[in-house]
Amino acid sequence: MKKLNWRLASMFSIVGALSANQAVQAAGFALSETSGSFVGTAFAGAGSAKGDLSTMYRNPATMMSIEKRHAAAAQVSLIMPNIKFTNASSYFFNGALISGTNSGNAGSATPIPSAYLMYNAGHNLRLGVGVTSPWGLKTEYDLNSVMRYRAVRSQIETVNVNPNVAWRFHRQWTVGAGLQIQYMKAKLSRVADVGGIINQAALGFTPGSRDTLVDVYGNDWGYGGVIGFIYEPVESTRLGLTYRSHIAHRLEGKATVYNKPASPIALIQAGLDRLPTSGDAVSSSLTTPETINFSFTHEIDPKWTVMGDAVWTNWARIEDLKINTTNRFGVSLPTSIEKQSWQNTIMVSLGTTYKPHQDWKLKLGLAYDQSPVHTEFRSPRLPDADRYWTAIGATYSPNHWVDLDLSYAHLFVKDGTSSLASTKLAGGTTTDNLMGNYKSRLDIVSLQARVKF
Repeated sequence: MKKLNWRLASMFSIVGALSANQAVQAAGFALSETSGSFVGTAFAGAGSAKGDLSTMYRNPATMMSIEKRHAAAAQVSLIMPNIKFTNASSYFFNGALISGTNSGNAGSATPIPSAYLMYNAGHNLRLGVGVTSPWGLKTEYDLNSVMRYRAVRSQIETVNVNPNVAWRFHRQWTVGAGLQIQYMKAKLSRVADVGGIINQAALGFTPGSRDTLVDVYGNDWGYGGVIGFIYEPVESTRLGLTYRSHIAHRLEGKATVYNKPASPIALIQAGLDRLPTSGDAVSSSLTTPETINFSFTHEIDPKWTVMGDAVWTNWARIEDLKINTTNRFGVSLPTSIEKQSWQNTIMVSLGTTYKPHQDWKLKLGLAYDQSPVHTEFRSPRLPDADRYWTAIGATYSPNHWVDLDLSYAHLFVKDGTSSLASTKLAGGTTTDNLMGNYKSRLDIVSLQARVKF
């Protein structure tokens, strides 16, 4: 038991340390890298494969395929995004041109970890726990970019602790189920156009004349569940089906405001009172969507295996990003609303593995991953677009109790257009419009180790 507690503590510390800086990679703000080995197949077969503990997140029933031993697995995937905004054309609500740069790469290289542990509790029973970072986002622009009134930094981080149990109740059927315990924190910032809010030239306040940086931060714990099945109609074929529930978060935190001007003039102060002050309480609701995953794995012969996955995600839960602020006097400020109107998506992938030698397995995979973002609401916070995966990988097994994986994937992301119109907000303020093009690409390198003991 002491050894088990030490391993659990090690997993939490590793994932906690590395998940402090996440970058969006899959559609929306999902992070697919819950398995380093299945990066090499573009996650084809990740919900039905045999003998790989890192499939626990995609389907907890897969634990039953690990026979006679306890097992542990850990992986880290380095995501290297390149996100650039070009052909910018942005104007204040009064028609004046917004000056600024297009900014550089809005993404940054980021490690995404996960870790798993399984206990063999009997012939038909397995107990396990996974610690993953399944949702995340990070984009950042210069303070003098043309996007500054829409976004400067956008960051979402999660750690999901997922205890599971798997039970084989029939020689062809296995069920797995578990609890999701998820911690989320978010930090959003943008520049507030104080000059435009007050808009009094005689007092020295015109659009773009008084920029103020506003940061908001919040965190929360949320809970959900997961259930999955494996059906083996014949020994060479496995079918998997998994439902992972949504998790609702009520993020609560504080605002930090930089360079907010102070004035005793009533007209100006009335405008300033529509902005938060450092220390004001902020809150927002954000729900990670539920998913349904169908997966198959078929062994053609001892050397060749083919697999596929289809994952449906209920992104329609994401409608608006609303940030509520209450000042130190208990007075509610106008709610900040950013329209999202996301749509449901599906990711489909196909892959194959080939064993040229008993110690080696080679992998290939292709995938298509839909974006939930409508063109008319594409925001610099998440300039998402449809993407195509190409992936390769290899597994080396130096002995019967250790497997080592190296995988690489390149994601081709469709160019995205931003055409955000100027809109009227509560309290009489307005947002600028923003037009331009996003060009993105991503590379992923994953390392994973699995141990049976």
